[in-house]
Amino acid sequence: MSASNDKNQAACDIIQHVLRNMLKVSPEVEKVARTLSVLENTPITTTKTEDQIAAEHGFKVLQSIHEEEEKDMLRELKGWDRDRSDMDTEIALLAFSYLIAEQYKAVSLDVPEWLNDRIYAISRKIDEKRRDYKVRELKMLKAKLETIKSKDVTAKDLEAKIAALAKELV
Repeated sequence: MSASNDKNQAACDIIQHVLRNMLKVSPEVEKVARTLSVLENTPITTTKTEDQIAAEHGFKVLQSIHEEEEKDMLRELKGWDRDRSDMDTEIALLAFSYLIAEQYKAVSLDVPEWLNDRIYAISRKIDEKRRDYKVRELKMLKAKLETIKSKDVTAKDLEAKIAALAKELV
């Protein structure tokens, strides 16, 4: 398999993961959708039963939902508001933006400046939140250390964690 196919497969995997999480599709529903996809691409030589027609229709509905979700994600990515997003949304948008950037590269086009700007801004926001979390954790561990200073073993463990976190924040 070529590097391009590997990238395309990785991109497809990311999209499936993001959409599954955004739609909250259970693995069972996904399995049915895959089965329907296989059935739709398999030539049927006999007349279609009502069940087969219903299955095809169900798959097309599911497919249109996925297409609409992709459009919604693109609109959300373009209109991303730094001050009003949560970590889950930022992670999903970052994955989606990397996927779009890779697709531009795959078709030999320059990645649009707005997309590069979004990737940078979302990455920075995630890094800031991660750093804030570590600062809060560091403060909590220091406070915990103060309450148990008389217990040498536990204190030394906490001191090691504090040193490791402080080192990461430098």
